[in-house]
Amino acid sequence: MFLKNKLFTALYTIFLILNFNQSKAMTAMTKKPDLTFKRHNFGVACYNASDLEVIYANMKDTSCKGKIRDRVPYDEKRIKANTTGLIAFSGPDDVKWKSKDGEQHQYQLDLDEIFKGKQVLHHEKIEDIRIEEGRYIYIPGIYVEVDDRTLNVYMDVDMRLVSPIVDKHGNQHWGRRNVTLAFTKTF
Repeated sequence: MFLKNKLFTALYTIFLILNFNQSKAMTAMTKKPDLTFKRHNFGVACYNASDLEVIYANMKDTSCKGKIRDRVPYDEKRIKANTTGLIAFSGPDDVKWKSKDGEQHQYQLDLDEIFKGKQVLHHEKIEDIRIEEGRYIYIPGIYVEVDDRTLNVYMDVDMRLVSPIVDKHGNQHWGRRNVTLAFTKTF
């Protein structure tokens, strides 16, 4: 009888543990993951324009001062968010530049309005994204791009995935770069 009670107690304990973990797993599967960010990287790109000046988070970027250059195919692959770890959002983003025809333009971007709720913009299915502790933990890049008379704001984020993607060479990749146009305005 003693062994029978011990066996019953052990089996019942295992049942409770499995049931509790299953309950936690079901809650985690049905709860919508938090795909927001608190920090971000920041960068600037300039094509077919000159004298671009961007002031954001008390930093001034004048990397396109006096230059006019065309967009080249490599520019699409380049990661442009090169200033890291900024707190989202560090005030307005003042942008000034000259278009290719020499006309001066100015605009103040409101990143709080563009990225409402600080949501990570992406193209993946939610179930394909690797979430840890119910939260997406990677830092997105935000970059401002001027192309002649057009002002664009992009989010660039490397989404970590649950399953690997196999490329044409048979290599496995556990992440995929997502670049999303969040704002555009032509002057």
